[in-house]
Order: sequence, then structure tokens, then C-alpha cells
Amino acid sequence: MVLSMFLISVLIPFKSSLSESTVIYGEYEYAMGDNDTKKDARRICLLEAQRRCLENAGTYLMSRIEIENHQLTKDELIAYTGGLVKSEIVNEEVKFSGPNMAIYIKVKSDINLSDLQSKMAEVRNNDSLSLKFISLQRDYDQLADKIRRLQDQLESVDSWESEKKVRTERAQVLGSLSKLENIRTEIEQKARVAIDNIELGMTREEVISLIGKPRVQSKNGHLNYGKVWVMIESGVVSCIIDAKCFRYYCDCIWYRTLERECIVK
Repeated sequence: MVLSMFLISVLIPFKSSLSESTVIYGEYEYAMGDNDTKKDARRICLLEAQRRCLENAGTYLMSRIEIENHQLTKDELIAYTGGLVKSEIVNEEVKFSGPNMAIYIKVKSDINLSDLQSKMAEVRNNDSLSLKFISLQRDYDQLADKIRRLQDQLESVDSWESEKKVRTERAQVLGSLSKLENIRTEIEQKARVAIDNIELGMTREEVISLIGKPRVQSKNGHLNYGKVWVMIESGVVSCIIDAKCFRYYCDCIWYRTLERECIVK
């Protein structure tokens, strides 16, 4: 266990106190066009606010993390952050911006450096999980960039037919973004199913038979179902813990003794 903890501290050492916490914000105002629906306008506004929040979080973390040999790029850091740090809306308004209606949204993300250290170390030590984070963030970024390009096109269209074509394409891209978000929703639902149905003492085979294959399996055999990890020890379920607390080198005795708040079951 000492060796594992040392390796993690080498991979991702933090410059500042591990107990440091901060709140990162992102905001955006979207002026609605004559043919914009409120639903699409809100979706685009939220997308931009979340993107700015994520970029601010990445910049903040880059100033506080030193990666050995600079192996972790800002893009990788943003990919991990996008999957590990969640945002929530703190302010939303519909108002006038000149002659048009506008939607304003402000979001925030709570960041705890100690939590992120252990989470990022786990991601970096799991090639499959790391690739999933990077792939999902890359797909999301590509779709978000396409939305921005389509928005620019809408400002310069010279006919109703051209505008209709661009809006149709934008609706399709927004649909693709929704599918990515549904993946995250599915993760949350699987976590709920795991909490409600898995009992201590079940075997790995019984767990998988009951609720399906895990999204990720750690190097020492623990099973991830979204927001929870099912801890397999001596061949059976020993406990279920909150994914925010998961560290592959800790066992259920550790959590029950030192981090009881992390125990889900």
C-alpha cells in the first residue's frame, strides 16, 4: 500500500495544500434569433457556460499540478476534469438584450484538490478508463465546436432556405450532444440499481448476472457502476462505496475505519 501511495504522489503531486477547495464559475448570455426556440437557445447557452467553466477549471488546475516530465497535457487534464468535475446551474435568467430576448446562465463547479488527486491518479493508472474519458470529451468538444460554427453561419445566411438548412443541422448536432449526456444519465441509473440490488456477500458472478457488466473494472477486481464502486474482496462483495472516494489501493476496512462517509452499503 505504501508503494502505491508513493507512485500516485509522484504521478500527480499538487503544489498547494491537498485540502484546498475552490469554486469555479462559467457564464454565458445567448441572444435569441427570430426563429430560435427557447429550448434550443437554453441548450446552447448552457453548453457555452459549461464549456467556459471547464476551461477555467483546467487553467486553475494546471497552475496547481506538476506532472512528471509534463506527461499530462492541458487537453488531457480538461478531459479528466470534464468527466470528474460536475457543474450545476446557480443562476438562470430570461431578459431583453437590445430588441431580442436573451438567456443568461451561470454555472459553478466545486473542486477539491485532494479528491481530484486520487481520482486522476486512478484514471491515469487505468488505460481503458483513461481512453473512455478522452474519447467522450473529444466527441463532446467536436460537437460543441460544430454548434459554434453553425451559429456563425446563421449570422451570415442570406436566405430562408439557407437558414432552414443550418438550423436543421444544428438540431441534429444538439441531438447528438443529448445522446452523450444520456450516457452520463445511464451511469447514474446503473449506480442506483447497484445500490438497491447488490447485497454484501454476493459473488462477482452474481453481481454481473444481476445488473450487467461493469463500466470499468479496477486492476484488483473492483467493479464500477457509475457513481459507485462495488468492492470485491476474497471473491465476494465486501462493501459499496461512493465513486468520489474510490482509491484502488484502499480496502473496505480502510473506508469503514477512516472514511465512513464514503460507505454506501
